[in-house]
Amino acid sequence: MKKQKFISVLVKEPGEHPEVRRIPNDYLAFEKIVGGCLDFARPCRWLVVIVNDVSAINGSKFNCSLNGYPFFGTMIFVGDDSEDFCDVPAWLLNSFIKKGSG
Repeated sequence: MKKQKFISVLVKEPGEHPEVRRIPNDYLAFEKIVGGCLDFARPCRWLVVIVNDVSAINGSKFNCSLNGYPFFGTMIFVGDDSEDFCDVPAWLLNSFIKKGSG
Protein backbone atom coordinates (compact mmCIF):
# COMPACT_ATOMS: atom_id res chain seq x y z
CA MET A 1 0.00 0.00 0.00
CA LYS A 2 1.27 3.49 -0.89
CA LYS A 3 2.08 5.75 2.06
CA GLN A 4 -0.64 8.31 2.73
CA LYS A 5 0.67 11.92 2.85
CA PHE A 6 -2.03 12.96 5.32
CA ILE A 7 -3.86 10.72 7.78
CA SER A 8 -6.91 11.02 10.02
CA VAL A 9 -5.96 10.42 13.63
CA LEU A 10 -7.33 10.80 17.13
CA VAL A 11 -5.41 13.19 19.39
CA LYS A 12 -6.04 12.88 23.12
CA GLU A 13 -4.82 15.51 25.55
CA PRO A 14 -4.83 14.73 29.29
CA GLY A 15 -8.24 15.44 30.80
CA GLU A 16 -9.83 16.06 27.41
CA HIS A 17 -11.95 14.04 24.99
CA PRO A 18 -10.14 12.74 21.89
CA GLU A 19 -10.48 14.87 18.79
CA VAL A 20 -10.25 13.87 15.14
CA ARG A 21 -7.49 15.62 13.19
CA ARG A 22 -6.10 15.32 9.67
CA ILE A 23 -2.30 15.65 9.93
CA PRO A 24 0.81 15.05 7.81
CA ASN A 25 1.98 11.43 8.00
CA ASP A 26 5.52 12.17 9.12
CA TYR A 27 7.61 12.03 12.24
CA LEU A 28 8.11 15.79 12.49
CA ALA A 29 4.35 16.37 12.63
CA PHE A 30 4.00 13.66 15.30
CA GLU A 31 6.87 15.16 17.35
CA LYS A 32 5.28 18.61 17.19
CA ILE A 33 1.98 17.27 18.55
CA VAL A 34 3.45 15.20 21.42
CA GLY A 35 6.17 17.74 22.23
CA GLY A 36 9.33 15.71 21.70
CA CYS A 37 10.88 12.43 20.66
CA LEU A 38 8.50 9.60 19.90
CA ASP A 39 7.63 6.33 21.57
CA PHE A 40 5.13 3.82 20.23
CA ALA A 41 2.69 1.35 21.76
CA ARG A 42 0.46 -1.12 19.96
CA PRO A 43 -2.75 -1.89 21.90
CA CYS A 44 -3.92 -4.07 18.96
CA ARG A 45 -2.57 -5.03 15.55
CA TRP A 46 -4.40 -2.29 13.60
CA LEU A 47 -3.76 0.64 15.97
CA VAL A 48 -0.61 2.42 17.18
CA VAL A 49 -0.40 4.97 20.00
CA ILE A 50 2.30 7.63 19.67
CA VAL A 51 3.51 9.51 22.77
CA ASN A 52 6.49 11.55 23.90
CA ASP A 53 9.21 9.06 24.88
CA VAL A 54 9.80 10.72 28.27
CA SER A 55 6.23 11.76 29.09
CA ALA A 56 6.06 9.36 32.05
CA ILE A 57 9.08 11.00 33.73
CA ASN A 58 9.02 14.64 32.57
CA GLY A 59 6.05 15.76 34.64
CA SER A 60 3.40 15.26 31.96
CA LYS A 61 -0.12 14.76 33.29
CA PHE A 62 -1.71 11.30 33.36
CA ASN A 63 -3.81 10.79 30.24
CA CYS A 64 -5.41 7.33 30.38
CA SER A 65 -4.70 3.61 30.71
CA LEU A 66 -4.80 1.12 27.84
CA ASN A 67 -4.57 -2.60 28.47
CA GLY A 68 -3.55 -1.80 32.04
CA TYR A 69 -0.64 0.49 31.09
CA PRO A 70 -0.71 4.17 32.09
CA PHE A 71 -0.02 6.84 29.46
CA PHE A 72 1.03 10.43 30.15
CA GLY A 73 0.96 13.58 28.03
CA THR A 74 -0.54 13.96 24.58
CA MET A 75 -1.41 10.78 22.70
CA ILE A 76 -1.90 10.26 18.96
CA PHE A 77 -3.86 7.22 17.79
CA VAL A 78 -2.96 6.18 14.23
CA GLY A 79 -3.95 3.23 12.08
CA ASP A 80 -1.44 0.57 11.00
CA ASP A 81 -1.79 -1.22 7.66
CA SER A 82 1.20 -3.52 8.47
CA GLU A 83 3.51 -1.43 6.24
CA ASP A 84 3.03 2.13 7.44
CA PHE A 85 0.84 4.44 9.47
CA CYS A 86 -2.58 5.12 7.95
CA ASP A 87 -5.98 6.55 8.88
CA VAL A 88 -7.49 5.38 12.13
CA PRO A 89 -10.22 2.89 11.17
CA ALA A 90 -13.38 4.68 10.04
CA TRP A 91 -15.63 2.94 12.57
CA LEU A 92 -13.45 4.31 15.39
CA LEU A 93 -13.35 7.84 13.97
CA ASN A 94 -17.10 7.79 13.35
CA SER A 95 -17.79 6.80 16.95
CA PHE A 96 -16.07 10.00 18.12
CA ILE A 97 -17.60 12.19 15.42
CA LYS A 98 -21.12 10.98 16.30
CA LYS A 99 -20.61 11.32 20.06
CA GLY A 100 -18.60 14.51 19.87
CA SER A 101 -16.58 13.19 22.78
CA GLY A 102 -14.54 10.24 24.00
